[in-house]
Amino acid sequence: MKKILAFIVFLILSLSDSLMAQDTQNSPMVGNDRDKHGCIGSAGYTWSVLKKQCVRSFELTQQDKNVIELASADNTQKMIILFSGNKSKVEVFYSEGNKVINKSAKGNFYLLKNENNIIQKLISVKGKWQFVKMIHGKTEVLYQ
Repeated sequence: MKKILAFIVFLILSLSDSLMAQDTQNSPMVGNDRDKHGCIGSAGYTWSVLKKQCVRSFELTQQDKNVIELASADNTQKMIILFSGNKSKVEVFYSEGNKVINKSAKGNFYLLKNENNIIQKLISVKGKWQFVKMIHGKTEVLYQ
């Protein structure tokens, strides 16, 4: 009886080890999702063009004096804005990814025009920054 019980326990342990080994082989390793720059997305890192390193955009506001944070109009999303040292460019981190935008030669704003001719601007209104979208002459505040 003891031999049969010992055999059953051994069999159960062997099967569970083999099932666990299969599980680990089929599931991706956590932190094994590096992008072409070596940034680990699952850990919150993304490549910053301006900083030329992997960053966590949500930590930039505490680490860099050239960073501001804006909230979406409905207050459900954040936009992190990193100004270059000479303020000629900004890098925006938001739900659409991150983009570098050049300062306009025509004024104190940053202009982004996409493939659908939708114009987005980072502008300062009475000392407060806003990220707006302009379509057919109408301005919609996206982040402020």
